Order: sequence, then C-alpha cells, then structure tokens
Amino acid sequence: MADPFDTDPTSSFGADAARARDDLNHRFQDLRREAASRGGAGPNDRSAQPATEAAGEAASAFRKQASQAADEAKGAAASIAEQARARLNEIVDQQKTAGADKIAGVAKAAHSAAGDLDKTNPQLGRLVRSAADNVDRIADDVRSRDLGDVLATLADFGRRQPVAFFGGAVVAGFLVARFFKSDVPMVDEAALYGDRSV
Repeated sequence: MADPFDTDPTSSFGADAARARDDLNHRFQDLRREAASRGGAGPNDRSAQPATEAAGEAASAFRKQASQAADEAKGAAASIAEQARARLNEIVDQQKTAGADKIAGVAKAAHSAAGDLDKTNPQLGRLVRSAADNVDRIADDVRSRDLGDVLATLADFGRRQPVAFFGGAVVAGFLVARFFKSDVPMVDEAALYGDRSV
C-alpha cells in the first residue's frame, strides 16, 4: 500500500511532511509502549466496558441536549424574525398611509389650481384636473393596496409610459425635497454667529 505521506524529501514541503510522519509514528509507538507497560486494556479487555458505556451514554446525552438547545435556538430565532416582520409591516403601513396623505395633498393642490385655471384657461384647467384625478386614484391605491402591489403597479406604469413615469419621478423628487426642506427648522444666523452689522 502506498504511503499517503510519501512525498519528495528534497522539497521543503516534502521534508516537513516526512518529519511530521516520523514524529507521528514515534508518538504512536511511545503510546503503545506506555499502554503495554501499564497493563493497559486491549480491545477485548472486559474491564474497560463500563467506562466505554459511560462515555457513550454521556456522548448520547450531550448530543440530545445539543439538539434540544439547537431546536430552542431555532424557535427563538423564528419568533424574533416574526416579531421583526410584524414591526416592519407596521412601519411600512404607517409610512404608506403618510405617503398616501401627501399624495392626496398634491392632488388637492392640483384641483385647486385647476379651479383657478378654469377662469383664465379652461383647456389647461381640464388637463390639470385630469392629472389631479389620476393623482387621487394613486393615493387611493396606495392606501388600499399592500406595498408589493403598489411597487408592481408603478413598475408596470414605468414600462408602459416611461416618459410620464420619468416626469412623475422628477416632480416627486422636487416634492420630496421641498417636504424635507420644510421640516428642517430655520436657524437664526444672527443668533448663531452673533450680530455682524457692527
């Protein structure tokens, strides 16, 4: 039978492997001599059976406890994941409602602008009113559908009407920027840096 550690002793790795093999063989021989000198039990010695059985029972008990601990950990992880999922859904619903309210506010402003435009340019007023009605429908859709459906609808609209989708995205970007800008408290620069009119 070929020696699995049979390597080229001229290479650095081969020399290291040969030394490791020789070291393991010497240690094995030393352990064998030590067991024989102590009158150690051989594989057929009956005096070693109780210790072997006890070790097997301990290993079995350890495996059982480890399995139970793993099952408990899996259950705890599943429970935590479910709680996190429920909280995330709650937050998404809150944000969805807030977003729908903002969209409805845009629609209301567009309806008001359409009313003003009716007096000066009825054709443009009808166009703005039609756009406001579409925005109202979007707000209702956002309120009544889950987030996945809304995103799928937006993606579908983007594929069917890319120019309108891009235009809407630009307008939405301006509205979001304005919204965030309006939420930032104004800083009184004179109070911050002192009165520099001197």
